[in-house]
Amino acid sequence: MNVMKNLCVILSEKGRIKLREMREKTFGSQLSASWETGIPQINISKWETGTCSPKFFTLRSYLGKLGLKRGFLGNKEYILGSKYNGFKLKKIKSNRLNPEMAYALGVLGPGDGYISGKYQLGLSAIDKEFVDYFQNCLENTFGLKCKRYISDKSITNYSNNPKRMYVVRLCSKSAVESLKKFKVSFRECEWRIPNVIFNSSDNCKSMYLRGIFDSQGFVIPTSKFMGVKIKNKEGIKQMQNLLRELSIDSYILKDKTVLQLSGHKNIALYGSIIGFIIKRKKKSLKKILGSYLQKHPTRKEVIEALPKMVELRKTNLSYRKIASITGIGRGSVGKRLQELGY
Repeated sequence: MNVMKNLCVILSEKGRIKLREMREKTFGSQLSASWETGIPQINISKWETGTCSPKFFTLRSYLGKLGLKRGFLGNKEYILGSKYNGFKLKKIKSNRLNPEMAYALGVLGPGDGYISGKYQLGLSAIDKEFVDYFQNCLENTFGLKCKRYISDKSITNYSNNPKRMYVVRLCSKSAVESLKKFKVSFRECEWRIPNVIFNSSDNCKSMYLRGIFDSQGFVIPTSKFMGVKIKNKEGIKQMQNLLRELSIDSYILKDKTVLQLSGHKNIALYGSIIGFIIKRKKKSLKKILGSYLQKHPTRKEVIEALPKMVELRKTNLSYRKIASITGIGRGSVGKRLQELGY
């Protein structure tokens, strides 16, 4: 921390000299300097007199406003800046894949996560537990502290029902470069599964798939199927192959952008091997598995329940509601009542 303080003192002194030179030649008064640079006048006054120096990240911003661009700060200074939050920067090795990094890769490409530019990556989602877990994966993998905040979205032309968004962001050039060493695109239309995932352990494969399904997956309890929708035909085929390596069968729909899982065996395997972090998807998966364990009524039991179904239908109840009351499947209820003209 003493090294960090010394660095701030050195940079602050360089900035103070630059500020005085610019004020004498161009700005004139401190008020004019404030208007031109966007730096508060009170901060300019304290900075020039030496009564108070800006902290590292504020200082870095002020130096940029004075024309001392990022090239003015070397790599050593950026690394020291990363340590400012009390996290020690780990040496990142791209050839050492762990389950947490595999999950992060699944979320970043082709999931809801993003990589922006050369130094920023993050995630914005409505599920707090999803964002929490992604944040833990990043911090444990890279040894850096993420920025976290909540965004309350307003009503727009695209949504009349805005939801609270949980946002996590990591600013680290080293972290982004380590991810790009996998030599794959993280854009949904260009995305491919990294070769390192295919050559990894079953645990890493399942965590990678969990990241994708948490981001892009869907679960339909009433129809007893689940899947993922991605606008990438080649990527979908690779996902099908990766699931097959875990003994999970799936099928791709005609438009080549939707991969689905159905059947008790496949969905049960998915639940035990891969699963979800998101609670609402986990709950829906549990409903599907629970429905397979239910005892289905016999033909005799359906016929015996028919008078009650007719009686309930006369009260304008829906087929779904009648099925819930009688314990008969919705399909059987609809078929029998339609045959009788109800």
